Amino acid sequence: MAVLPILSIGDPTLREVSRAVSAEELATPAMQGFIDDLVETMHAAHGAGLAAPQVGRPVRICAVHVQQNPRYPYKPDFPLTVFVNPTLTLLSDEAESVYEGCLSVPDLRGRVQRAMHVRVDAWDRHGAPLTIEARGLIAGTFQHEFDHLDGLLFVDRVTDPRTLCTWAAFDRFYREGSWPRPWPSTASTRAESRNRAWVWAGGYSPSFSMRRSSRITSPSSATEPVRS
Repeated sequence: MAVLPILSIGDPTLREVSRAVSAEELATPAMQGFIDDLVETMHAAHGAGLAAPQVGRPVRICAVHVQQNPRYPYKPDFPLTVFVNPTLTLLSDEAESVYEGCLSVPDLRGRVQRAMHVRVDAWDRHGAPLTIEARGLIAGTFQHEFDHLDGLLFVDRVTDPRTLCTWAAFDRFYREGSWPRPWPSTASTRAESRNRAWVWAGGYSPSFSMRRSSRITSPSSATEPVRS
């Protein structure tokens, strides 16, 4: 595995609409190796997620993994999941304004309106159908990563440019004000506060359910994800 360079805002690749991945291509050693590198790069950068266009490959693949992430300590944990050709369905009109940042937009954060209840249908890295229903911050994370596949960055969705700030300004002026108390320093109280991360999403408790199919997509099937 290798840590790949992450592209920054201004690189034209970040503005491309990524192409779908066929089952045949997904099964190749080259693509499986690329997915390994994508995950390794995400972990090395302490990202909550990373999309293929961010490392120069405009294909519809992204990874999400949150586990006591030092960059996003308020985000609830979510197991490592690779999404191939994902589609997203809004399950309600619930939406909230939340702060976001991006590895491709260094040292900048801003408020973005995100749906708070969604369903994702995709393939996993092996071509098996995957369905996730999510509420709260993790729903926003999915939307952020899938935007990359359509050439969009979070700054495109910032509704009020006055909310844009550096990470240092965010930590100084906004992070603690969005919590019932300053972010705790001990492991036990950090875990307790992560369970209360719904404060960041306007009261939407973070939750998700995941269904995987044991049926592997055949090489002759279409490139769009199969809905289970």
